Amino acid sequence: MKKCTAILLSSVLLCSAVSCNSNKVDNSVSETVYNTDFSTSDGDNKEDIVLTMAIGGVDKRFYQQAVDNFNAEDNGYRIELKQYREYSDPEKGNIIVYDTEQDHMHDMEILQDIMNTDEIDIVCNASFSNEIYHEILQNKGAFADLYTFMENDDKVNTSTLNSHILELNEKDGKLYTLPSYFNVHTLIGDKKYVGDKENWTVDEFIEYWDKMPENSAISGSRRAEDVYYVVLRSNLEYFVDYENAEVNFDSPEFRQMLEFCNTFPSNNGQKLDYDYEAPNFVYDIFFEGINQVPSISGTQTLVGYPSFDGEGAYLKASGLCYSISAKSSREKQEGAWKFIRAQLTKEAQLANVIESYTDPDVFEGEPVWSAEFGFCVNDEAFKQMAEDVTAQKFRQPDAYYEQAEYEPHFPTMKDVEKFREYIESIERWEVSLDRSLWEIINEEIMAYFKGEKTLDETVDIIQNRAQIWVSEQA
Repeated sequence: MKKCTAILLSSVLLCSAVSCNSNKVDNSVSETVYNTDFSTSDGDNKEDIVLTMAIGGVDKRFYQQAVDNFNAEDNGYRIELKQYREYSDPEKGNIIVYDTEQDHMHDMEILQDIMNTDEIDIVCNASFSNEIYHEILQNKGAFADLYTFMENDDKVNTSTLNSHILELNEKDGKLYTLPSYFNVHTLIGDKKYVGDKENWTVDEFIEYWDKMPENSAISGSRRAEDVYYVVLRSNLEYFVDYENAEVNFDSPEFRQMLEFCNTFPSNNGQKLDYDYEAPNFVYDIFFEGINQVPSISGTQTLVGYPSFDGEGAYLKASGLCYSISAKSSREKQEGAWKFIRAQLTKEAQLANVIESYTDPDVFEGEPVWSAEFGFCVNDEAFKQMAEDVTAQKFRQPDAYYEQAEYEPHFPTMKDVEKFREYIESIERWEVSLDRSLWEIINEEIMAYFKGEKTLDETVDIIQNRAQIWVSEQA
């Protein structure tokens, strides 16, 4: 029940936002955004300035509330959505599944509109099927620098937002996109096996593995494919540089980790029974909020993904990241900033980072809390969530823990402070790897595990195919 409730509520939360006063409005989805005129101080009626936001095939719950809230503010602006792909069939209620060719076609359509017209004012990572196009457009100067709007904003600026998150999202000192929440991706292991050092190099990873007892496992498995999924596939973004349209799959660390994975026997595509009783070395994990923060007196260490510089852990946006078109007029850009900044105030962040669900037939009507949507980018919201979580404000009903048969964990403020230091030590911000690129890599690696190709052949083919693909996208 915990998992189902968390998934349901987290999906509703995904990039929902509220206005600056964080009032909730009806979350229903409508196909038409209605015009809301406003009156000037002298009583003259003026039409709202229309802002167009590009949206791909993503569930409308992810953004509709934010748009509805903004349009209800009567602030002189109105957002209209340009839908490039439908998420679901209105008549059947089914999610529409597109193939790779259709996805590419829709992405090319929106790219053409952004680059060749001034029709689009607001773009986000969910505008595209392939999220890397949002990343590439930032590198091409397609978006306005959001720092210029923060200069005169007393609530959403470089002093109120997490400076480390802002810095990681910068491009040559400019900020072209702004996330509202983020999560942390890393590997974790028991201290009795991995010690106390955080964020390993490749050599350190293998050194500690060589000290493990016989029949040890990685995330419960001793098969090449599963080990690859945990220690390498989860970190493939590390080897792709979209800014310079380069890939580094021929690097020593990729070769070394791939060879390490192949020291385990292949499962030849067969389903395996995991051995959770075996000594477990590490497993991959991503932290979504304060409630997950581990105890500093606990028995585990965050070792990151193995890399040559020991900086394998990374941060990632939780939800949508918004940008403003550089081709829009200054007046429209100001309106677009009003929409974006409304989701970064302390009040808005707290209103959307976690929600409760009540059912009179479940746990006697006591509130059941969703999983957090991510860590807040607003510093005051982050601090408030830390205080609330450590004070057990979001504690589930006792019957919830009894049913799940586990003892609840609540971090202390010292735990949060220590984890905040870990966040600040992470120097990577990643976007999701495109599925086409993932399939290229996966296809060649599976052939390697089956013994169909040598290590050198596999690395060379992946490097060449991946480089061609990334160059074409850029």
